[in-house]
Amino acid sequence: MPALSSTMKEGKVVSWLKGEGDSVEAGEAIMVVESDKADMDVEAFEDGYIAAIITGEGETANVGAPVALIAANEADIPALKAYAATLSGAPASAAPVAATPVAATPAPKAAPKAASPAAANASAGGRVVASPLAKKMATEMGVDITAVVGTGPGGRITAADVQNAAAGGAPAKKAASAAPTKPKHIPAPGVIAATPTARALAKKAKLDLASIEGTGEFGRVTADDVRIATGEKKPVRKAAAPGTPAPVEMPEGLVPFTGMQRAVSNNMVATLDCPVFRASREIEMDAFNALYQSVKPKGVTVSALLAKAVAKAIEKHPIINSSFRPEGTFFNKDINIAMAVAIEGGLITPVLKYANERDVLELGENWKVRQTLQQLFLFACDAR
Repeated sequence: MPALSSTMKEGKVVSWLKGEGDSVEAGEAIMVVESDKADMDVEAFEDGYIAAIITGEGETANVGAPVALIAANEADIPALKAYAATLSGAPASAAPVAATPVAATPAPKAAPKAASPAAANASAGGRVVASPLAKKMATEMGVDITAVVGTGPGGRITAADVQNAAAGGAPAKKAASAAPTKPKHIPAPGVIAATPTARALAKKAKLDLASIEGTGEFGRVTADDVRIATGEKKPVRKAAAPGTPAPVEMPEGLVPFTGMQRAVSNNMVATLDCPVFRASREIEMDAFNALYQSVKPKGVTVSALLAKAVAKAIEKHPIINSSFRPEGTFFNKDINIAMAVAIEGGLITPVLKYANERDVLELGENWKVRQTLQQLFLFACDAR
């Protein structure tokens, strides 16, 4: 795994452009790696053959760790594959392919036994019992096989039944008998209908059962109703009514960081080790605004002016440009101003080097160039 930036510690293999056994040439792209900056192509360093892939797509490897083995000669591939299997993190090799057996004459299939009435009647869950030919004919003729009455053993639907249904001569199925009306239960005044488990859960959560809407039989409060009230369980979302827009699906669960997001997070967490205090004061910006108006036609932005102002302030107070070391205070000679710029899915910090030594016009031009280069770089990475 090569280091694609000065801050990269690990890389994620996004995709392999070459597979095991493929020949490669030096300088040819063989994989795409996600670093802490962006996705970049990685080229082969030597000619040869991809003998074994150690780090698969979607997996992460530390900088310097082997991600694949390249054989100089094609004859060395089996030996390197065996060696790759002993390395930590190597994907399990596929089982050896068995030798092709001698073709044998297939034994004649036994004639299918006629379905017994008991088996035909055991159509659980509303499964339609029909012969394969009947099902095929129903599909070809556009006949709803669930509406066909079977005349075969145990009510099995035959091909003749489907033909009769297509011709309009099949007997219609008996209409299902109406479900019996369930008796209504009205609890006595002051009595709240609830299951024993629901009462125990409500008592433990110190909830008033009267404040919970019951969804059980006869309107009883169930254990799930109590769990929904306490937030332990999510309520079941009701289906959208016809003609109304469907509810917006919101993201849920853990989304792994990209390489850039992980780098930003690590840098932000590292700053928590430093003591932080903030000081502020109000200043008059009239002179600054007047200067900006005079250099604005020349392409100088407020960001460039602020960078210059910060650099001049550091010249007067160099302690700001220092850091703590166990042995003492370490002063940085150069004044480089990093400008944080938020982008979609991350953060970049173009750096204006030697900001105290360069005039405002040069800083303004450098700022525009760096922004353009960053945007082109990210656009190229996205397009890749």
